[in-house]
Order: sequence, then C-alpha cells, then structure tokens
Amino acid sequence: MNNKEIKFIQINMARSLAVSDELYSYCINNKVDIALVQEPYTRNGILVALEGQGTRVLKTNTNDLHGIWAAIIIFNNQLDIIVNPHLNTESSVAYPGQVPIDIVSSYFQFRKPTIYFTNEIIKIHRHLLPRIIMGMAVNAFSPLWHDHRRNDKGLFVESMIQDLDMFIHNKAGQDFTFCGSRGKTISTQNLSSYIPNWRIHRGQCSSDHSIITFSLKEDFVMARPDLISKFKDYK
Repeated sequence: MNNKEIKFIQINMARSLAVSDELYSYCINNKVDIALVQEPYTRNGILVALEGQGTRVLKTNTNDLHGIWAAIIIFNNQLDIIVNPHLNTESSVAYPGQVPIDIVSSYFQFRKPTIYFTNEIIKIHRHLLPRIIMGMAVNAFSPLWHDHRRNDKGLFVESMIQDLDMFIHNKAGQDFTFCGSRGKTISTQNLSSYIPNWRIHRGQCSSDHSIITFSLKEDFVMARPDLISKFKDYK
C-alpha cells in the first residue's frame, strides 16, 4: 500500500458534449484521479471525449435510451481497478477493489419512483467494504442536505441514508450544486467518513450543475507496473 492523496471530482454532466470536453480538461489540469459523473454525454454507449484518452471508465448498464446514467472515470493509471459487473445496474456503477475504500456513482431518474433506486443502493451496499464513497444525484428535496423543502422522494433518500448509516457532506451555507428551472437543489454526496476539503465550484463548466471536489489521503493499494491500465474482472 502507499499513503497517497487521491483527488476526486463529482458532477452531473447534464448530457452535454461541451461538458465532456470541459471535464476532461479540468481533470487533466487539476490532476484529478477519479471522477464520479451522472448523466454523461454518450454516443453508442461511449463517453465522448472521456473514454479512450488514457482513462479507464466504469459505466452503468446501457439504458433503454441506449445511453449511460452514471460512470466512474479513473484518470490515474496506478490505481488498482477491480470490476464487478454483477453489482452494476442501469442507474448505479460500483468500483470495488481500491482498498480501503469502495466507490459508487449513481443517478436517480426523476420520473421513476425513488424507492426503486434506494432499494437498489441498499442491495449493492451489502457487497461493499464498510468504508464507501457514494456520489449520487438523487433528484430529491430534503432539509437533511440543507434544502428548504422536503418531498416524498427526499423521504425515501433520508430513510436509505439512515438505514446505511451514511454521512452527508453537504453543509449549511454552502452553495447549491444545481440551479435550473425547477429551482435550486443539492445533489447528495454520501460519505462514510469526514472529509475536510469538500468543495463546490460554481462557473467551472457549462453544466447547470456545479463541480464538486474532495480528496482523501489513505494507504491505497496501487497497481503493479505490469498490471497498469488493465482490469481485473470478477463475475
């Protein structure tokens, strides 16, 4: 293992090609290791401008619109990647194996019942390490993440967070991560431990969602030189 600071970014990309280019440039310029994205722009199931550029991409299963709802993009080729396809769904993708932390990116579609997605996360959670980072865009309102409203979708997400004993990193007084025609909301970033440098960056890209960044300093397992840029696929 190596004690190393791993830099993360999370963003809802609003299915925008321009955001794909902006995100790639941002991650390269800021030496981001891992990106958790929701609603990426895809073409034939490929994340345009992000896939095949020296990155490794873990994606949700292709949805009925022939697109991808969420993905995890690994920019650091020394991170040890283990793929577990049986944990992936159309809405969530898991990145287990980066000991000592597992990572999930998930998107809860607005027009589907939220309980469908919360039950899915609870099932995935059973197969992951006790320490988990979950970057999720849940399309729900709740004072739990400092929105002034609560709706039924928010109640389901609150219950899931409580059941899984997760920690929400959004704090009172922080900027909103989304501002659009439906009003201002906050997409949740659910973490199992305290991270002091969780930040929202407005105006860094053309998405109607802001970039979120944070980092962790841990004894991460790094890939051996002969395994770099390869996947270990366990089914």
